[in-house]
Amino acid sequence: MQYFGIDVAKAPIGEAFGEAAHGFHELAGLLMAGLAGLHVGAALSHQFVQKDRLVARMSPFSRATDTI
Repeated sequence: MQYFGIDVAKAPIGEAFGEAAHGFHELAGLLMAGLAGLHVGAALSHQFVQKDRLVARMSPFSRATDTI
């Protein structure tokens, strides 16, 4: 097996382990995508619903100095 033109040995794992690892990686990827979406949704909620200037306070380019 080759990666980037370099010969590497294939790990001697069973098919069941490979399927379990694939399932875990698929689930972990979906969870990470969900958490990222939740994070973006929370930031937008702070900006447009709660209007607490959280995004402006986090930005290094903002002159917002107000604190809660």
